[in-house]
Amino acid sequence: MMWFPAVLILFYISPTTSKLNVTIQRHFTNKYEIYQNYFFITHDIKIIQLKYHDDFDQYTEDLMKNFYELNLKFVWKALWIEDYTITAKSNLKEKIEPFESIKVQNVERLANLENPLKYIYFDKELSTVIIGKDPDMIFSYLQSVDMYIFTRNGRGLFIIILSSPNVNVIEAQRILVLLWKKFSIISVVIQIPYSSELSDFVFIYRPFIPTDHGYGQVHIYKYADVVNYPHILFNQVTNLYGYPLRISLFERYPTSLKNIPWFMRNSRKYRNIQNTSKMFGVDGLTISELSIRMNFSISLYYGPNSDSFGNVQSNGTITGTFAETIKRNIDLQANLRYLTIYGTNNYEFTLFYDSDQICVVVPKAGRVPKWLMTFHLFQGNLGLHILVILILSSVLYKYLLNISFAN
Repeated sequence: MMWFPAVLILFYISPTTSKLNVTIQRHFTNKYEIYQNYFFITHDIKIIQLKYHDDFDQYTEDLMKNFYELNLKFVWKALWIEDYTITAKSNLKEKIEPFESIKVQNVERLANLENPLKYIYFDKELSTVIIGKDPDMIFSYLQSVDMYIFTRNGRGLFIIILSSPNVNVIEAQRILVLLWKKFSIISVVIQIPYSSELSDFVFIYRPFIPTDHGYGQVHIYKYADVVNYPHILFNQVTNLYGYPLRISLFERYPTSLKNIPWFMRNSRKYRNIQNTSKMFGVDGLTISELSIRMNFSISLYYGPNSDSFGNVQSNGTITGTFAETIKRNIDLQANLRYLTIYGTNNYEFTLFYDSDQICVVVPKAGRVPKWLMTFHLFQGNLGLHILVILILSSVLYKYLLNISFAN
């Protein structure tokens, strides 16, 4: 495997091109105008060009030039170009399991295309374009890539362009599924521009769509529909249709409790706990309400590292639920934790929902002397009432005593 350094390229002048390249670039620009709006609001664009060490693919080279012109004419963004040479070919069909059980629904046009999403969420820091010859090449790249680096912008838009005119469409669809199953990348688009049969279609994976075999469908849209409704490039996350999220939530006093007094258990705010998080306290209540609002089910994780926050040890070993999150064994760790530096960049916090204005650190208090325990027998208003009665009794006694001596 050979790596070439990434290069930051800013285009200020028009490159010299032949008539053949200009014709291809116009075809590309016309077919990929659906990305322009998102490239405009993205900070940077990264293009990864895949190639075999013993093979030159003119189609891939042409696609790279097409992206240059797309950026030059319409976007004017910084392009991060990365060349990646694959020395060993991997067979996608033999190594991806158990994808034989995945059912794919080919959709030319969905009935609800005219209902735009009210909210589209994606990371605007970076959009990633991967250009490769075929699905086997993409799979070889995904096998060797560093998962943590590759998924650092996993909430951004990922575009995969397959340059071969002869692409196995089932294997292309499996790449979409793999990117969700293994890397948790939520918005991925595949196009096959040089295929005589598939050039007018866009492939998108919908992980939250329920089917007879679980969740997930590959939808195939006509390019014209995507131009008219570009929001369909992204998966909405406001309604997950009951999708089971793998969640870690361990018991920790006082924010996450399995058992609480019966009079608190019957509180209205805890009415959904047994069917969702099964934990009381602010942690259990937060993830319970979130599951109801976003319509996902909770699959609690009870693995070997599920009962602690975890940390990064001096030798680099990561423990606890930290490790399970980084390994993608869980989707979400729901216990309240402080925003601090934990010694690794292979995770990210969600948005914080609470904060402390000030924290005061004081020495630990000493033991309470035994003679003071007498004053702790009466607490709250009862002690105050007794004190008032004693004062009034003393005043009354003094008054009565003075009257007695006067007589």
